[in-house]
Formats: sequence, structure tokens, C-alpha cells
Amino acid sequence: MVSLVERVGWFAIYGTTIQSVLLLLFMAFVQYSNVPGRTLTNHTGAADVSSDAGLDVYPMVGDVQVMILVGFGFLMTFLRHYGHSALGLTLLLTSLALQITLLLEGVSSTTANGTITITIHSLLNGNFASAACLISLGAVLGRTSPTQLLFLVLLEVPVYTLNAHLCLNVLGIVDHGGSIVIHAFGAFFGLGFSKFVTRSVMLMPHPKVSSNATSDTFSMIGTLFLWVYWPSFNAVLVEGAAAKSRAVLNTYLALLGSTFCTFVFSSWVHVRGKWTMTHVQNATLAGGVGVGAVAGLILYPWGALLLGCSVGMLSTLSYIYLQRLLEIKLGLQDTCGVLHLHGLPGIFSACVSIGAASFASLTTFGNELFQQYPLMAPTNTSTLAELELPVVVAPGEGRSAVHQALFQLLATGITLLLAVVAGAVSGFVVTFPSCQRITRPQQYNDALWWEAGDEESETPAAAPAIDVDFPKLFSVQVAHGEAGLRPSNARNGM
Repeated sequence: MVSLVERVGWFAIYGTTIQSVLLLLFMAFVQYSNVPGRTLTNHTGAADVSSDAGLDVYPMVGDVQVMILVGFGFLMTFLRHYGHSALGLTLLLTSLALQITLLLEGVSSTTANGTITITIHSLLNGNFASAACLISLGAVLGRTSPTQLLFLVLLEVPVYTLNAHLCLNVLGIVDHGGSIVIHAFGAFFGLGFSKFVTRSVMLMPHPKVSSNATSDTFSMIGTLFLWVYWPSFNAVLVEGAAAKSRAVLNTYLALLGSTFCTFVFSSWVHVRGKWTMTHVQNATLAGGVGVGAVAGLILYPWGALLLGCSVGMLSTLSYIYLQRLLEIKLGLQDTCGVLHLHGLPGIFSACVSIGAASFASLTTFGNELFQQYPLMAPTNTSTLAELELPVVVAPGEGRSAVHQALFQLLATGITLLLAVVAGAVSGFVVTFPSCQRITRPQQYNDALWWEAGDEESETPAAAPAIDVDFPKLFSVQVAHGEAGLRPSNARNGM
């Protein structure tokens, strides 16, 4: 066994084992919902005529997939020595997270004979789980081996699925764009993982945590893709045509506000009035996270625009003043700054959702109230009939607005607690030698995992050159340096 490990490495052994087990599980339990001769029933026991289609949401599913692979992948290419790994790991972890999620999500639709059915909607849920895992990856990008990241996905996806089920189905919260169950969960899981997987406090930045003009440009490609497709991410699960349309518009308006205010505040805090790429690549997207939990609820355009401006300012200032403080005081390393793009904006969105729920009523939402807050509907059908609603509404729990707001608060607290604890436990688990822990000199280095290209392999080995772009190295963090702060280990955010 030792010789096999030395020859192919732990990643190949673990990867072969994991895929073999998943393949056997798919062979034994998984089927399509539209198998000839079978009729799938929905949660009410009636025939589900739409279950085998899902084509109504497929265009948005494609948008979400582009956002996950192209957007998140390119956004993390800012590290000049780790671009191949950023893109490759995005594809690798997404493929694993999707397979696991299809199995776990399918359990809820298991038929009488124990078969798990999957639909196009299952792919959507799998992409959401993949997004949470990629956000967590951003916290430890470059400081973990692929083997450790396999275990991150194996441990995170079940906890994510459990938390999403608890928040959305049991507690009945409203979180249209997943700001609570996806963004906040993924960010704080990653931070807990980072704290334990890299326990030493690094007071000096790693020499390879730097960018150049090329890597920054590729990272901006990710920003642009995320910006374009974020409205689909927030709107795809919103019920009702009017609310779905409103979710798209609200997300666009929030992104407009966060983008403009990021440029403004980045210039304000810079001693020479310049923009910082870190802010533009990331804080411009904070509006998409900030509006996510209430994407289909905001009734006035100025509200979405104000929300975007506020969360863009929050994200920008967090990058400037909070990042290095956390590294020094708590020893908390966050390579991509996921706390500032996903964590804090996710909490901000949760607070907005609490406020929105506390003022929810027939006066403010009209006929859409029980469509957006199903559990606030009366418990009996006779009361619903008296309301003479134009749409069919199922009986709920008769929650008041205050009760719904408290459930939103409870779900936020549970999400943060579960994410941090599960992330910390997972980070401790992957520190064992068989998980292929890497040392500081091995970090942020593509050459450790990828075969060298033709140009690199043909380069003479004599006279090693100093591959550091000094002007760019000192200019990318000029906003921090000129403000009297030391350069941060985290150069970017997801």
C-alpha cells in the first residue's frame, strides 16, 4: 500500500474510492422521474404532471451553472501562481458536490420501492450546494491540497443539505437567493475550516500571494460573468410570475447600487483617490448577496437601490479595515475574503429579511402575502375562502408577522452556529497525514499539482530568475499600504 501511495498519491486513491461508491449508489437507487410506465406523485400524493419536465426553469439553471463554473472559477484566478488550480478545483469540486447532492436531495422524493428520482430541479439544488462549497474553498484557496478539499466537499454537502432543509422546510423562512443558507453558510463554514486547517498565525504575507495585470484581468472576467447572471441565481426559485420578475429587477438595481458605491468608496479611502482592484472585483457583487434573501419581496425600486448602495459600502470598508485585523488578532486567514463578499452581506440580507417579515401583511403584500410567506396563511380552508384570493393557497400555520420574523432570526443563528462548528470540525479532520497536508513553502503553487506546460518545461534550469513583478506587487494593495496598514494575506474575494 505504501508503494501505491508513493506512485499515484492519496488524491488518486481517495478519488477512485469516492467515485466508485457514488457510482454504485447511483446504480442501486437513482432513476429519472419520467421512466416509462411510472407516475411520480408530489408531496400531496397527487400525480405530478410537471415533475418530468422542469424545462420552465432550465434556462435559469444554465445561467446558474455558468455563474458557478465560469464566474466563481475565473474570479479566483487573481493569484498569479495559482490560476490553473483555481479553475481546475472549481470544476473538480462542482462535479463531486453535484453528485452527492443529487443523492441527498433525492432522498426526499424516494418512491415506495426505495428509488431516488432526480429531475432538472435536482440539478438546481446541486448547483446551490456547489456554490456553498466554492465559497468555502475561497477561504482556504492555495493553502490546502486537493485531497483535503475532497473531504471538505464530503463533509460540507451533508451539513449544507441538513441546514437548508431545516431552515427552508422546517422553519419555513424566506431566502429567495440563498443569502442565508448558501452565502452566509458557505462563508462561515470556510472560515471555521480555515482556522483549524491552518493553525499557525502568519504575521507576514506569503510571498506568492500577489497578482499581476494578467491575473487581475482574468479575475475581472469572473466578476463580469457573476454580475450578469446573478439575477437568475436570485430569481430562479421565486414563486409567482410577478415576484420572479421583481426579483430580477431588484437584483439588477442592488448590483447597480453596490457597483457604483464600490467605485466611490474605494476612491474615497485611497489617499490618492484611486480604485483598488480587490474592491472592484468583489464588492461590486455584494448587492447580489445583500438582496438575495428578499429578492422577490422589495416592493419599491429605491429600496433595492438603497440596499445595494449600503451593502457595497459595507463590503468595501470591510476589505479595508477588517481583513488584516482578523489575521493578527484571531489568526484567521481568508485567502479570497469570503467574509467580506458572502459572510457580512449574507448577514446583512438576513437582517433585512427579518425586518421585511415583521412588516408583512395583506396591506403591504396584498394577494401575494401567502404566496411569499406560505406559513402565514390561515390553518383552515374556510378562512382562506373568505379572503377570496385570486390564487390557490394551501393552509399554513397561521403565523403572525412577528412570529415569521423570529423564525428568520432563529434560522440565521442556527446557520451561523452550524457552519462554524461543522467547518472547524472538518478543518481538524483534514489535518491528518493521510489527507496530504501541505507546508507553507508548498502553498499557492500550481507546479505542485499540475504538469508543466511546454514553455515552462523548455525553460533552461540555470540562473533562476526572480519571478516577481515588483511594481504590481506593491500597487495592488496600495490602498492598505498608504493608509498605514500592512498588506493583507487576502488579496481578493469570491
